[in-house]
Amino acid sequence: MVVFHKPRHHTIISGMRVFNGIPWRPWFFSLHRSVFFLFCLLLPTQLGYHFWPDWSLIYGRRIDYLSPTIYVTDVLLFFMIILRIFAYPKILKDGFCSVRRHKLTITILLVCAVVNIVYSVNASATSIKWLKVLEISFLFLYVSRTPMLDALFKRAVVLSLLFSVFLGCMQFINQGSIGGALWFLGERNITPDTPGAAILSTGNIPYVSLRIENQRFLRAYSVFSHPNAFAGYCLLSVSFFLSPLYASSASKGSVWRVLGCVVGAIGIIISTSRSALIVFTLLIAFFFRKKNSQVISYSVLFLMAFCFLLVALTFHDLNLYPRIVFITYWARGFITNIFVGNGLGNSVYMSKSLALPWEKFQPVHNVYLLLLGELGVLGLSAGIFVVKKLTKVQALLQPNVRGITFALFSLAMLDHFIISSQQVLLLSVVLVGLMTRHTSAFLKTYTA
Repeated sequence: MVVFHKPRHHTIISGMRVFNGIPWRPWFFSLHRSVFFLFCLLLPTQLGYHFWPDWSLIYGRRIDYLSPTIYVTDVLLFFMIILRIFAYPKILKDGFCSVRRHKLTITILLVCAVVNIVYSVNASATSIKWLKVLEISFLFLYVSRTPMLDALFKRAVVLSLLFSVFLGCMQFINQGSIGGALWFLGERNITPDTPGAAILSTGNIPYVSLRIENQRFLRAYSVFSHPNAFAGYCLLSVSFFLSPLYASSASKGSVWRVLGCVVGAIGIIISTSRSALIVFTLLIAFFFRKKNSQVISYSVLFLMAFCFLLVALTFHDLNLYPRIVFITYWARGFITNIFVGNGLGNSVYMSKSLALPWEKFQPVHNVYLLLLGELGVLGLSAGIFVVKKLTKVQALLQPNVRGITFALFSLAMLDHFIISSQQVLLLSVVLVGLMTRHTSAFLKTYTA
């Protein structure tokens, strides 16, 4: 059972600010909260610097999946952790105690990482990905062990969602990029005629094609790399706003909650992501299944019918063949190194080893298969063991957060953006950290 605790009011004692019984240095306390708010506000952006070493090129083409990138959110996360340490120095002592308690588990993780790098088909790319694993581990520990972040996260996510969805609507209306300074936030210069652009064609929609001349509509990208990543970010945000986990952050937040749900739903619809629409429909059915209000019931039924209608009308435009092809390519790469894998982050690089055409340089659209191919049977088994030991897995199975868990696992089954997209990955880690911190079992052992 999840026990939600309202944060206590903080006071000043002997020059230190006390929050939930934990003393903080006031100046670092305020700065630390400001940096975290900015981090959450910039979560959807792709502002960063790409490096292009030789091993990130395939057939002379730059591959985003292989490029080492320093995002502004990475820099902000670094400062968040530093400020957290300065604001509460005792966390270092607590951290060392935790390392001593989990020596065996951490040793297994290090051995798994070293073996995975040694047997990787691209050791440099795999090393970078393991550094990313270290980074998101720090983010998880930061969120799960810092008790005053909920209200800040709630407001920052709503504001960032407002900006992202507004930009997506403008792109959909304009049928192209808006341009200007938005390029720095991650907007791509794209039109319906751009090769490889995600489009929706009316010629493949039954009944509509008989009345409307075949037209190609650009799906909304916003500041994301793909409309599916945009839809995944909106879906995870909506699952948070609908869950009781959101209600624990503040008692007077109904306006923010409704606004976040409505804006997120609009983002999912304009992205026309079939997988996100299906999961979203199931989510609202789950969360509103016990509501007795007729207005709410009819509104939910209307929204569900609209989403299913949109999926049905665009299903003929969905080409499943490429995804099946990606699975066959994954299987060919997986059998070359079943036990230790081909190296974390190397699913795309394996396309070069298999002599595939450049347009096939994409990961398999399933996170579970993707990790199995990159880590191997032994590596994935060791990873599951380590995650189970170091985190509170039961936090994801509590009734009050099952909606978020369902969204996470469903997205992981239907696409790879939950780990290949910086924005969706960081949001997922923050949500898991919040869920972990709000379990009664974790709060009883919480020391910092």
